Amino acid sequence: MINTPRFYRKDTENNTFFGTSVAYISLPANKLRLKVSDDSETLIGGDWILWDDNWQLFSDVLKNNTTITREKNRLMGILKEDSRLVYGAIPDALLTTADRAALRLFRRLPGSPIVVANYRPTMVEDAVSHLLIKLRFINSKTPSSRAMPKGNKLFLETYVGVADIADADLVFGNGIVVGTAFYQFLYNAEQAGKTCYFRSYYQNSKGDRSPVSLILSILIP
Repeated sequence: MINTPRFYRKDTENNTFFGTSVAYISLPANKLRLKVSDDSETLIGGDWILWDDNWQLFSDVLKNNTTITREKNRLMGILKEDSRLVYGAIPDALLTTADRAALRLFRRLPGSPIVVANYRPTMVEDAVSHLLIKLRFINSKTPSSRAMPKGNKLFLETYVGVADIADADLVFGNGIVVGTAFYQFLYNAEQAGKTCYFRSYYQNSKGDRSPVSLILSILIP
């Protein structure tokens, strides 16, 4: 669904909206033009009748009670869901300005896409101790800040093996997404004396990636 109805905060305003919007799509010309099915009209129209009957009781101070109020709240939830289902299914291209006003359907503007960085991240050794390696990631565009490129995070991969493996022979895996300027790795005793290789990319929420970083290799103490 491209559009979603906007409801009012007050019951009285929603009551008016439900009534006028159901009447609007029930007009034969509107129903045909907006491609509202008989089933959709029957669904929301039937629930509107139940709502209206209960609303008359709710509005009468002599007849209103806890049961009627609870039923009003239940029916409001149903009519809201009906409105989302029926009005939201109307093809966007068919809606006129008048339709949008009557059905309270407002075009949802697409957000600005987050562009992935077009440069590689920089990784440096920040701290190394027994079975621990801590990396720092530097954004070359803002090296004095810990911030990553706007809307980007880091996708980091590692490989543990012997020293001096050629770049082409490294089989990276264990990919993780990092959103901070530092990341710490803990190793087990069997990995001591081996070398850990790191590579990373910036990536956005769509999974687009930047150029790959230079490979960093650090001996696990």
